[in-house]
Amino acid sequence: MKKHTPYLLLVSLLLLLGASACSISLAQDVTPPPGYQAPVYEDAEVLTGVFPSAEPDPAAGQAIYVEKCLPCHGETGMGDGDNAAALPNPVAQIGNPEVASLATPQEWYTITMNGNLDRFMPPFSGSLNDQDVWNVLAYVFSLGTDEAVLAEGADLYAQTCTQCHGTGAGDAIPGATDHRDAEVMTLFSLDDIVQKVATGNGNTDHVFANVLDASQQQAVAYYVRSLVFPYGVEPAVAEATPAPTQAAEDSTTPTEEAPAGAEETPAPTEAATAEDVGQVTGVVVNGSGGELPSGLEVTLEVYENFDLSYTETTSVAADGTYAFEDITINADLIYLTMVEMNGTFFPSNFFMGEQPEDNVIDLPITVYDVTDDPADLTVSRLHVFFQFVDDTTVQVIHQVSISNLGNAVVLPADGGEALLNFTLPEGATNLIFQTGTMGNPYVQTDTGFADPSSVVPGDSTYELLYAYNLPYDRKLDWSLPMDLPTDIAVIFVQGADTKVDSDTLTASGSESLDTDVYQVFVANNLSAGDELDLRMSGGSSLVSGNVVSIVLGVVGLALAGYGAWRFFRPADDEEYEEEEFDSEAVIAEIVALDEAFEAGELDEADYTAQRDALKAELKQLLDEDEAA
Repeated sequence: MKKHTPYLLLVSLLLLLGASACSISLAQDVTPPPGYQAPVYEDAEVLTGVFPSAEPDPAAGQAIYVEKCLPCHGETGMGDGDNAAALPNPVAQIGNPEVASLATPQEWYTITMNGNLDRFMPPFSGSLNDQDVWNVLAYVFSLGTDEAVLAEGADLYAQTCTQCHGTGAGDAIPGATDHRDAEVMTLFSLDDIVQKVATGNGNTDHVFANVLDASQQQAVAYYVRSLVFPYGVEPAVAEATPAPTQAAEDSTTPTEEAPAGAEETPAPTEAATAEDVGQVTGVVVNGSGGELPSGLEVTLEVYENFDLSYTETTSVAADGTYAFEDITINADLIYLTMVEMNGTFFPSNFFMGEQPEDNVIDLPITVYDVTDDPADLTVSRLHVFFQFVDDTTVQVIHQVSISNLGNAVVLPADGGEALLNFTLPEGATNLIFQTGTMGNPYVQTDTGFADPSSVVPGDSTYELLYAYNLPYDRKLDWSLPMDLPTDIAVIFVQGADTKVDSDTLTASGSESLDTDVYQVFVANNLSAGDELDLRMSGGSSLVSGNVVSIVLGVVGLALAGYGAWRFFRPADDEEYEEEEFDSEAVIAEIVALDEAFEAGELDEADYTAQRDALKAELKQLLDEDEAA
């Protein structure tokens, strides 16, 4: 690991949150039996019930954008601000119409207020009120918006929509949607609005797919959005903004100046009261079981809005303890400590968002020995999605989760080759990563690419999400050698009519993901060198073709209720009772049923009847288990 402070902070945040290095999880596996637990989904809960109390003002939002957002997101929202290059992952291109069209205002409101820590975006709930955020979003929605398209949308709306919706308030006929109602419209993305325009939202008399072409539908959607979020502001002009500073190579003392570009408030000052000052303490433990080397030092870093404000270094005592005295303690700041051992930096968890008791923050640190032997690495789960870009191209998306089952950090030796290798099939093009690029940090190899990153001990401590395109001439032969032992591989193929054959995968039914049906195939307990194979044929533009562009951080798939859990049973687990599988199967069916109802695939009467029957069956199975 190199000394790269923002990266270390990111790693620390992820370790505490139990999140992966990827901001979006394509899917969640259920834990293999015995001791099976229902899957836990990591998607952040969208804040609801908070709507613009007044019409959002994009001009006011522009001023806030320049101060808070432009340094990272850039003048036009394309993620190219001055500070973006210092971050370990690409900044979201919120000004890109393809990105903006997928997000609902409520989702972006949530991200702005709560932050997105695994994408290195701080929360702004402490510095912006609700109306401020809606103003900013009004300005952001104006980025990349063509005034000519907006004018076209207004004309089309007048021609096709006013007979029911009037001027947008839904006042022409009873029951028409009020397009000026923020409580309603903040729940819909532009793509949602396009879909409702095209399909009539269930009203067969208002299907406009055969009246308006795709670009016209998009224009109408932009105009409808403008009824709540007005447009019409020019992009912000960049001002000189200092880039985020890296940690100083030489430690500073509390009396020295904070790093260039740092905020002044977090560092202890003469003005600080006794109530503001406290300690940051902890203990350093060697997770590999060995002794701590003498002369270890621990560094404290304090951040405000993810800008480094203060840093100090002290020695680790013989018993592993350390303490920083007279440190300003503030719930709005982020505190992190780290130790360098064997050339590797090990961070603590981070501390933020609360005032600690007695103003003492405890930040223990676990360090590990280092090895360049990958023998303890295993792929804990592999998910691969096949979906149609068009009739001649298939996009293949990989989500890889790797565990380190040993007690040492697996890291390439100095000057040695990367230990994490990934094979690409012949003919793969348009390789994209959720974070990073080829050359930073990924390295091209003869068979694909490699990642020189390290893997710390623990379960699923390394995550990678990438995708590529393959040509599709009504058929596709795909194979993937396992570079590491793999516990479970789950393959999803878009389209119920797509024919799939395999010698190594077992069919496991189908799942409705987003708006399409995916066939599901599984394999488990694969050894390094084993090979997955899959042959596709048929399939066509009959599927929706809702292509996932993971390089933009957008994955529109959810796997709640996934029913392939029965294939996760270890091959040698003969003592596990079949009755336990039965009860868990019913649970999985209930979850899947709930998802189908929420998606509108079942009417309420059928849903209620089926759910009551499943609940009764589950109760009977649980009673039998308890009696046994």
